[in-house]
Amino acid sequence: MLRSIMVVAAVVLSWMAVGSVFAADANSRVSAGVDIWISTLAAEATVSSDSVTGTNVDLIDDLGLDDSVSPSALGLSVNLPFLPELNLSYLALDGQATKTITKPFVVNGATYGAGDNVTSSYDFTEYEANFGFGIIKRETLSLSFLLGAKYFEIQTAIKDNTTGVSFDQTVNFGIPVVGMKAEVGLPAKFKIGAGARGMTLDTGDVNATVLNLDGAVHFDMNKFVRLSIGYRYELIDCEMAKEKDSVDINFAGPFAGITASF
Repeated sequence: MLRSIMVVAAVVLSWMAVGSVFAADANSRVSAGVDIWISTLAAEATVSSDSVTGTNVDLIDDLGLDDSVSPSALGLSVNLPFLPELNLSYLALDGQATKTITKPFVVNGATYGAGDNVTSSYDFTEYEANFGFGIIKRETLSLSFLLGAKYFEIQTAIKDNTTGVSFDQTVNFGIPVVGMKAEVGLPAKFKIGAGARGMTLDTGDVNATVLNLDGAVHFDMNKFVRLSIGYRYELIDCEMAKEKDSVDINFAGPFAGITASF
């Protein structure tokens, strides 16, 4: 792990020097954007107690939560000469459902039996900050290396309305991410952009993977307003060996957005 960090740090320092050269003739600007993301949710979780291993529960199939979701997605970028681009983003969604479950499962040592009426909910929030170090910065082509971190807050609750048993838990964790993004200029103010960022960490007790992939077509109405349409995929997979807990969440679907630059 330490060796990997040292390698990444060396690469970043090298690209910082290159990036500052390309950024020198860029205009100072701040960009703020909002996306409408229509995605399909897949989510599974396991919650164990000290003495009882939990059941892997599918939030869609087992609990009846809706797999069609529209997360709130906001972004802010600050691009100044001689400095790496700063990108900030926020993503949030929640859901609730009540279902008469058809098969038993165990959560935090308690059994929820087949035929019980169960109410469940989740509240998912993600924050990300990363720096973009320009490798190529031209009108027709730009390429950047990304280095940053993600922070998650995941709250889940479940109540058996038949027996009165309930569970409520909030999990917070962060993970560094690295990636690349590119943009190719097309005629008539159109551009094609794509990006990938993520990280896998294995500390022995915790094995976590996050991954973001996206591609979009952009239309620059003028130097102040950009319209975008594309497709985005996100994965969060975390397993805790000691606690025997796990969470596996992914979203995938098209999005449309608007960005204003100042």
